[in-house]
Amino acid sequence: MTSHPLPASGPAAQGVDASGVHAFLDALEAAPDIEPHGLMILRHGRLVASGWWAPCTAGRPQLLYSLSKSFTATAAALAEGRG
Repeated sequence: MTSHPLPASGPAAQGVDASGVHAFLDALEAAPDIEPHGLMILRHGRLVASGWWAPCTAGRPQLLYSLSKSFTATAAALAEGRG
């Protein structure tokens, strides 16, 4: 697998409230019906927060099943919005 690291930055430098990220993570971990694998938060093209829940790691491939439909729909909506 080829690695393409994302440019990273601190949350505050990109206008992201770190306490809001922590509150989101606390709520996520408190929800018994959600089993997160990983999370990456980007702002202005910079990675401001990332992490993985065991046994997942950054280098471990994940099965996405039909998630590509969501990515395609999002890309189409962004393209339409930009004209």
